[in-house]
Amino acid sequence: MKDAAFLTGATGFVGGNLARLLVKKGLRVRALVRPDADVRNITGLDVEIIQGDLLDTKALRAGVAGARLVFHLAADYRLWVRNPDDMYAANVQGTVNVLSAAGEAGAERIVHCSSVAAVRPPKGRSPVGEESHYAGPHEPIGPYKKSKFLAEKAALELAAKGLPVVVVNPSTPVGPFDVKPTPTGKVIVDFLCGRMPSYVETGLNLVDVRDVAEGHWLAALKGRPGERYILGAENMTLGDILSVVSELSGLPKPAFKTPYALAYLVGVLDTARCRAFGGDPFAPLDAVKMARHYMWYDSSKARTELGFSPGPARLALADAVEWFRANGYAPEGTCPGPRPGPSSARPPSEASGTQLLCAATRWEAGPLAARLGLTAQPDHRLFEGVVGARPMLLLKTGMGARKTSEAMAGFERAAGGRLASISRVLSVGLAGALRPDIKPGDLVADFTAEPGVGLAARQAASGRGLRLHLGRIGAGSGVLTPAQKVSAGEATDECAVDMESGAVRRWAALHGRPFLNVRVILDAMDEPLPAFIDDPDDLAALALQALLHPFSVPYLLRLGARADRCVGNLAAFLEEFLPRL
Repeated sequence: MKDAAFLTGATGFVGGNLARLLVKKGLRVRALVRPDADVRNITGLDVEIIQGDLLDTKALRAGVAGARLVFHLAADYRLWVRNPDDMYAANVQGTVNVLSAAGEAGAERIVHCSSVAAVRPPKGRSPVGEESHYAGPHEPIGPYKKSKFLAEKAALELAAKGLPVVVVNPSTPVGPFDVKPTPTGKVIVDFLCGRMPSYVETGLNLVDVRDVAEGHWLAALKGRPGERYILGAENMTLGDILSVVSELSGLPKPAFKTPYALAYLVGVLDTARCRAFGGDPFAPLDAVKMARHYMWYDSSKARTELGFSPGPARLALADAVEWFRANGYAPEGTCPGPRPGPSSARPPSEASGTQLLCAATRWEAGPLAARLGLTAQPDHRLFEGVVGARPMLLLKTGMGARKTSEAMAGFERAAGGRLASISRVLSVGLAGALRPDIKPGDLVADFTAEPGVGLAARQAASGRGLRLHLGRIGAGSGVLTPAQKVSAGEATDECAVDMESGAVRRWAALHGRPFLNVRVILDAMDEPLPAFIDDPDDLAALALQALLHPFSVPYLLRLGARADRCVGNLAAFLEEFLPRL
């Protein structure tokens, strides 16, 4: 029988993404749902519904019964409320009710979703970690932050009494399935709808909502009871965030930056208006007060202890923009109400087109073709077969940008009518790390041009127990020393470098095909990036490289064994990932 998991907040933003993850993990998911809740986020999921709310102890007992894992995510998330008592009841007493019921039922692990709202923000712009505590409930700004502080305090007190409670503190999630939307999602929607003539500068830590869901799962598996873990990714100013959304949407960024004093005055008047006449303020005073702080955080503890590895914020913003537009929150030019029934930002393709993989050398192409069941064609540079019911071609391009460009041109001349059937192009193979946290054998993927496939990649890597990093992969042109790699990593936002993908990317763009770059790390940041040898049996080429680059000799001696293992990781990932596209 499948393990059971009980989940509160499944109809919400983070909870809906976690519900999907748990179902895909093969768990029997039971969700607490209010009778009047908007259930679009879990419609169609194999989830058992328990009707009730956080103050309904009978419903909570029914929900936790037999559940090995309990995830408490439900919360009242609003930056302005007319009656704070309702928010305190849901967020504080509701937390005590859920965690106590789970403890009484014998749950093995209880994950409480707190927030960075319960972590004291920095006084300046230096990110803070879990060690940053408020002195008491008088310090957090507004009912929401106060209630989350008190809820986390209650959760940690229960952990001190022996309950297996792990606390996670998500920062600012963005991404698909933000049906409400959240205050952050509303900023994006307002921008897309042209309702943002100006903005108040502040700092936020953005993180993909699907990475937050994965962080909850990792906390259940690896988290230490009584500890809290910040789930965040990138610290950005609001101006930088809006610049990215502008690039992604093609819409202009607001030119006017509102002074804080003016924003404060507007917040005072707008909030007073709503208290007197009803409605919700456009600029809640508490939100303006929060904007004075740069809410920047450090998630090193979650990365180290849980293996938390979030992707770039840009990809999450891209998916958020696509999802809001795809679901009618912000179509280009107009802004009607949302259509019922959410869809993913970019669902896996159901087309029957051929996928073209491009690998540089025999180190890579041979093992990949064997693992994927592809057959060598007469010219020995092309392999062909079917993977996951989809036609697949694998082209061995040769090492470096020049040989790759020549191989792509030769393939185009020989492909004939098959060229029109190609639906996606992937550059795959070995790469060098440009960040110290990326190790040999880790996977790196650049989905900048097609960010919606990031979720499929994360699921594929998780299914094979592999470490995956999403980020930009740069194009190198030859041997790089460790010092050069460090300089390249510091000067760019790239996480890895290879020598062929640039040429493949240009060919894909020329022919209007989606392009993905998927690599496995061969050399760490403190090791040289070697000029890969086309043929592992080419001893003359190996000797020539040793002569031209003596510093790489010790590394070349262990290159073969490591390359085999690394390419094995890449093959295992592609075997799981390609059928999902």
